[in-house]
Amino acid sequence: MKTLLNDVRFAVRQMAKRPGFTLVVVLTMALGIGANAAIFSVLDAVLLRPLPYPEPQRLIKVWSRFTGIGMANDQNWVSPPEFRDYQQLNQSFSDWAAIEPGTLNLGVKGSPVRVVGAAVSPSLFGMLDARPMLGRAFLPEEAQPGREKEVILSYGLWRRVLNGNPGVVGGTLDIDGEPMTVIGVMPEGFSYPADTEIWGPLAFSPDDLSENSRGGHGLEVLGRIKPGLTLTQVQGDMDRVARTMIEQHKAYPYEKYGFGVILHPLLEETVGDVRPSLLVLMAAVGLVLLIACVNIANLLLVRATERQQEMETRMALGASSARLARQMLTESVVLATTGGLVGLAITPLVVRGLVAVAA
Repeated sequence: MKTLLNDVRFAVRQMAKRPGFTLVVVLTMALGIGANAAIFSVLDAVLLRPLPYPEPQRLIKVWSRFTGIGMANDQNWVSPPEFRDYQQLNQSFSDWAAIEPGTLNLGVKGSPVRVVGAAVSPSLFGMLDARPMLGRAFLPEEAQPGREKEVILSYGLWRRVLNGNPGVVGGTLDIDGEPMTVIGVMPEGFSYPADTEIWGPLAFSPDDLSENSRGGHGLEVLGRIKPGLTLTQVQGDMDRVARTMIEQHKAYPYEKYGFGVILHPLLEETVGDVRPSLLVLMAAVGLVLLIACVNIANLLLVRATERQQEMETRMALGASSARLARQMLTESVVLATTGGLVGLAITPLVVRGLVAVAA
C-alpha cells in the first residue's frame, strides 16, 4: 500500500506538471462518461423502470374501437355502460378502474386556482399500490351518486397551494363552488393520470349507465390482468366480450360501427414510440465514448514516446519492467478516475438538459 500511495502521489505530480495534457484527457473522458451516464439515466427511467407500480406488466389500458365509422384513430375512450359490461363479462381481469379527467377551479383565499383533476374508481389506488401519505384513500361506498364529496390532493398541490399544512386532512376546500372534504394527500411523485392534482370518487348514476349513454365515451379505463395470462389470451377474452355486447345490445349500432376492444400494456402506452430513439441515442453515445477512449489512448501513446528517455533512465537505475508498468497503470487509473468523477458530476446537468428538450 505504501508503494501504491507513492505511485498515486507521483501520478498526481505528473498530472500537475502537464496541465494542458491532463485537462484534455479529463475533459474528453468526462464528456464521454457524462453523456453515457445521462442517456442511460433516461433509458433506465423510461424503458427499464418507468412504472413505479407492482407487477406493471399486468397493467393494461382498455380502449373501445369503432372502425366502421371511418375514424382516423381507432382508439376511443369508454362509456359508462361499456365499462360496466367489461367488468361483468370478462374472465381475465382481477381489477378495473375508470378515470374521468378534467379541470377544476380550486378556491383558495378567495382566489380560484385552475388545476387538473380526475374522478376515479376507488379501486385505482389499490390497483397501483398507491397509499396516501396523509389520510386515506376512497372507500367503495363513496363512489355512489350524491356521496362523491371527498377529494384527495397531490403532494405538489398540497405543498404549492396549501403550504404543506397537515391539518388540511379532514378540512374542506371549495372546488367548483362546492365544499369538498379532503381525506388524503398522495406521496411525492405519484400522479396518475399524468399531471393530476386532485382526485375525486367516480360515481355513476342510473342515467349514466342507461342504454342512452352508450355513446358517451369519456372514460379512460385501466385494468390489471390475472397472473399467468398473456396479452394474447386476454385479447381473445375481450374479443368474446365485444361479440357478446354486440349481440346483447342490438339497439346500439355496435355491429355497424365495427365495435371491438383494444388492449395496450400501460408500459407501452407510457413509453410510446420513444424506445427506438432512445436505443439509437444510447448506441450513439456509446460510440462517442469509444472515440473518446481511442483519442485518449493516442494521447497516452504520444506522451509515452516523450517519456521514453525517462523510462530508460529509470531502468538504468534498477527499476524493473513490471515496476514501470505498474506506475504507468497507476497514472492511467488516476486520470480515468478524475475524468469519471467529472463526468458523473456533469451528468445531472446533462439529464436536465435532455429533459428540457425531450418534448
